[in-house]
Amino acid sequence: MKTHGRTGPWFWNGWAILGCLVLVGIHARTSPAHPPVPMPPADPAIAFGVQGSLPKLYVMNADGSNKTSIHTLPRFTGWSGTPSWSPDGQSLAFAQYPGMPGRALFRIDVDLVNGVPQGTNLTMIADLTACGGSCGSTPEWSPLGNEIAFVPSSGPTILVVPSTGGAVAPIYSPPPGSGLGLFLAWSSDGSQLAFVEFNGAGRSIRVLDRGTGLVVNTFVTGQFNLISSLDWARLGSNRLAFSATTPSDPTERVHVLDLGTGLAAPIVAGEGAAWSPDNAKIAFVAGGKIKTVVVATGAVQTLATGSNGYPDWRRF
Repeated sequence: MKTHGRTGPWFWNGWAILGCLVLVGIHARTSPAHPPVPMPPADPAIAFGVQGSLPKLYVMNADGSNKTSIHTLPRFTGWSGTPSWSPDGQSLAFAQYPGMPGRALFRIDVDLVNGVPQGTNLTMIADLTACGGSCGSTPEWSPLGNEIAFVPSSGPTILVVPSTGGAVAPIYSPPPGSGLGLFLAWSSDGSQLAFVEFNGAGRSIRVLDRGTGLVVNTFVTGQFNLISSLDWARLGSNRLAFSATTPSDPTERVHVLDLGTGLAAPIVAGEGAAWSPDNAKIAFVAGGKIKTVVVATGAVQTLATGSNGYPDWRRF
């Protein structure tokens, strides 16, 4: 048989070239322009703090396993035990005071090394020394990732700071004669911020439009003596979780507020409130233990013991 060159009969070469062109065309149509960005692992999911002579920042899996300390403060210093996850689940924001009266807002990355969480790249975001005793104690990282909101104890103002560090700026001050609670909660799209305001009429949960700086809604005015935490449900749900006492019930309980109807209902006795990514559960603290409650059924599960700080649950 006559051949052309060393590759075989001429028609083999022709079919081979045609096949290659077809495969290239298929690959060009089906391959993405860029490889997809891998999602981070689902755990660790929950962060919380433990006060003591050596305060620690902990993370653990959503089922309570792999509880690990990722940051320890120097002996006899202090920290504020409500950390806040970044929206990508890679970092935590928290406040600590390395020596009275100094205070600062920090961020720390959370890495997994051979399956064990580690805190790395501890970075000071803002010097809060001038703020006062509880300044920045409950930071809230925006779901947009660009800023962190907090309330200073030295004056009734909501402040924000870039998540990478920078100048602190006010975004809301209440009317004269009113004060602010320390707890904040971003809506899932980062466009609104819930906060607690109090005056002669009692405590209210109010909602601030981040774009305009205007209050667009007010809820539960005068219904609660104390509101000690806030967390806005994740995508797909227009609800707020918070813990509070009422004039008729001194026991602090986790409540869920329907922002559509304005009605709030108690779920379980406890403090702190952090929604799970699917909005099915809320993490809280009771008796020094971190627990979860299934919102639909009230079923409670204990995840960890020895906590006196409120938990924060990652957004995904």
